[in-house]
Amino acid sequence: MTLTGRGLERATAIRFGSVAATDVVRVSATTVRATTPRHASGPVDVQVTSPGGTSAAGADARFAYGSPSVVTGLSVTAGPLRGGTVVTISGAHLADATSVRFGTVAAIGLVRVSDGTLRVTAPAQAEGTVAVRVTNPNGTSPESATGRFTYVGMPAVSALSTLAGPLRGGVVVTVTGTRLGLATGVDFGGVPGTGLVRVSDTTLRITAPARTVGTVDVRVTTPGGVSPVVPAARFTYQAVPTVTAVSPTLAPTKGGGTVTLTGTAYDRVSSVAFGGVAATAVTRLSASQLRVTLPAHAEGDVDVRVTTPGGTSLVVPAGRFTFQDAPVVASVSPASGPLAGGTVVTLRGTSFTDVRGVLFNGVAATSFTRVSATQLTAVVPARIATGSIPIRVTTRAGTVVRTDGFTYVAGATLRTGQWLSSATALRSSTGAYVATMQADGNLVVTTSAGVRRWTSGTPGAGNRLQVRADGNVVMLRTNGTVAWSSGTGGWTGGLLTLTNDGLLQVRQGTTTVWDHRGYRYDRMLPGQVLRAGESILSTSKAWQLTMRTDGNLVLTSSTGVRQWATFTTGTGSTATMQTDGNLVVRSSRGVTLWSTGTSGSGSVVRVLGNANVAVYRSTTVTWAITGGPAPSSWKCYSRATQDCIERFGYYGQRAWSYPVDPWGNNCTNFSAYRLSRDGVKNPGNLGNATSWDTNARAKGFAVDQKPRVGDIAQWNSNHVAYVDWVSADGDTVAISESGYGGTVLGATYTSMSGRRILERGSYSWPSNFIHFR
Repeated sequence: MTLTGRGLERATAIRFGSVAATDVVRVSATTVRATTPRHASGPVDVQVTSPGGTSAAGADARFAYGSPSVVTGLSVTAGPLRGGTVVTISGAHLADATSVRFGTVAAIGLVRVSDGTLRVTAPAQAEGTVAVRVTNPNGTSPESATGRFTYVGMPAVSALSTLAGPLRGGVVVTVTGTRLGLATGVDFGGVPGTGLVRVSDTTLRITAPARTVGTVDVRVTTPGGVSPVVPAARFTYQAVPTVTAVSPTLAPTKGGGTVTLTGTAYDRVSSVAFGGVAATAVTRLSASQLRVTLPAHAEGDVDVRVTTPGGTSLVVPAGRFTFQDAPVVASVSPASGPLAGGTVVTLRGTSFTDVRGVLFNGVAATSFTRVSATQLTAVVPARIATGSIPIRVTTRAGTVVRTDGFTYVAGATLRTGQWLSSATALRSSTGAYVATMQADGNLVVTTSAGVRRWTSGTPGAGNRLQVRADGNVVMLRTNGTVAWSSGTGGWTGGLLTLTNDGLLQVRQGTTTVWDHRGYRYDRMLPGQVLRAGESILSTSKAWQLTMRTDGNLVLTSSTGVRQWATFTTGTGSTATMQTDGNLVVRSSRGVTLWSTGTSGSGSVVRVLGNANVAVYRSTTVTWAITGGPAPSSWKCYSRATQDCIERFGYYGQRAWSYPVDPWGNNCTNFSAYRLSRDGVKNPGNLGNATSWDTNARAKGFAVDQKPRVGDIAQWNSNHVAYVDWVSADGDTVAISESGYGGTVLGATYTSMSGRRILERGSYSWPSNFIHFR
C-alpha cells in the first residue's frame, strides 16, 4: 500500500489500527510504501510514526479491511460437458467479484446481481465434479461442498424390464442404462412417466403413462441431456385382446386337444385360461388368431380369456367353451314298467349335460328332464311287446347305449294319452287281477285264475282303450267312434288303474272318480250323465246317489236306507249335470221329469258325507237337499203368510197307501207313502193326523222342533206333511203334502197336491217334527 502525506522521510513505523505494517519503504518526504498486516474485517485508522511523533487519525487516513467471497449454493449442480448451463451462485461478498472459475476454467458472462448473488454460464469441461470458486479483491472463495458442480455425460438406455403395456398405462417399468443417477424425467413418446425412482446410476423405475395404441421411444432426461433413441428403449401400447370365436367349443375333460381362438390384439400373449386354468401351450398364428392346447378341466361351461400386456379379454358369449365327456348310464330305476308306457324312470350316470335325446329302442321318451349332471328322469313311451330294450342317451359330447336298459311288462296303470290294444293288459301290483284287452274288442277283468269279474261289453276286433286328456277312458272302434266310456270327462289328468282288490278305477291324484261297478265318486261334472244302475259315491262311501232302473234318482246310505229321491219313473231315464248348471232327470224320450232349477256355467253336483246332495257353482251352493237355497221356481201365492206353493200334479195317494188300516184322509196316506219310499219300516197305525206326535212318541220315535229331511211335519190342526228340504240354520223347510179340501192354514185348496216353503215363526210353522229314522 502506498501512503501519501508530508514528513514521511523519517517514518519508523506504520500501523493499521493496532497492528504494524511490514515492509515499510520510505520513498520520499511525501511518500511511503508498506505491506498491510492481517486484520479483522472493518475500517481502521492508518497512522505513521516518526521521531517527530505519530500522525493523527482522520477520515483521510482510514483503511477498510474487506472479506473474500463465500459460495453457499448453486442453483444448478450439474450440467452437460459442453457447458452453457446458466448457474446462479448464492453466497456472501460477491458484489465485487472479479471472476468465477469451474475447476480451473473461468466461467463466462459474469453478472453481479447483489452482494449475495451472481449469475454465470458454466464453461465446457471434462466429465467429473469441480469446485466453483469466486474471486474478489479480498481473495478467492474457499472450496465447499455447496459449491460443487458436476459435469455429466449424455445418459443412455440399454434395456426396459417391460416392453409393452395397456393403453391406460400404470405399468411400472425398470429402465437400465448409464448416467441415470441424476435423471429428472422419463418420457414415453413425449408423454412423461410418473413416480420416478432413481435406484442407482444405472437403474431407474418409472410408471408408464396412458397412451394410444402404438410403439414409442422411452427417453431419459438428466442434466447431461436426453438419452438417444435406441431399439432397446422402445415400449408398445397394446389394446385389450378380444375373443370373437372358439373352435371347436366342446372337448373332453382330460384336455390335450387343440382349439383355435379368433379375435384381436394377440401380440405378446402371456396366457390363455379356460375357466381360470391355463392352457398348456399357446401358439400365435397371427395378430388375430391363436392355437392353444387344452388343459384338463372339470365338466361344465367355462369362459376363455386371453391375457397380453394390454390386459385380459372380457367375458363374452363367443368366448364360452364346454368341457364335457361322453355320457355314461350306470343305472336305470325302475328297470321295468307296463307296455302302456308312462313309467317315470331315473337314469343315473355321468356327463348328463346338454342332453339332446333319450330313446327307448329307438322311440323317443315321452319327455325327459335333466335333474343334474349325474341324473335324468324320462317318461317311458308305450310299446306293444314285452321284453328288454336298449336305452340311448345323446348329448353334445356323444351317445351312450345301455343294452339292458328297460324291460316292458304288464303294469297296473294307464295314464293320459296311453292305450291298450289287442293282447295287452293291465296287471295289479300283486298279480292277483288282470284287465285284458281281448282280440274280440272287450276289456275284461279276471282273476289270475281266469275267473271273470267284469267286461266292457264292447265286441269289435281292433278296438283299443285310451285314457284321454280330460280324464275320460274310452273304448275306440277302428273307425274312431266311441264304443264305451267311463263318463269321467272333466277329471283332467285322470288315470286308469287296476287295484289289488280287482277294481278297475279312474283316479285323479288320490281321488277315485269311477270304478267298473258303475260307481263314480264325489261329483258329477258339467256334461256328465248318470245312466241306469250307475251311482255317485260320497268320498267317505257312506252315501250314494243312484239312477235306478225304474227312473228314480235316489240318495241312500251304505246300508240301503233311502234318504231322498226325485220320485221320477221311467225305464231308461238318465240324470244329466247340464253345462248350464241344471241337474235334470229325463225320460228315455228326452222329456224332463225333474230338475234342480239351477244355473251357472261350470256347476257340479256333489254327494256329501252328511247325507246331502248339493249343486255348487264354484264355492256357492245353488241347490241342496239340506242346507241349500229353496228352488227359485216355487211360486208364492200367499206372501203375507210366508207360505209358497207350486202345483205339480196329483200323486194318486190312495194307490200308494201305506199298507196299514185306512188312515182316513190324503195327508196321512201321502206321508205314510213317502216314509215307505224312504225304507222306513211300518210303524203301525198312528191314527189321524192330530194324534201322530203322541202315537209316535209312544212307539219310541223322537218328536221335537229340529227338522231334518225325511221327517214328518205335524200340526195340531189335523195335518201332516213330508219334509223335503231344510235350510242350514233349520229355520226354513220345504214340505210335500197331499191335496185336501177346505180352508187349511189360512188358504183354500181343493183336491190339490203341492210343495210349500215355511219359515220358523210364521203361524203356519209345524207344531212338531217326527223323526222316523
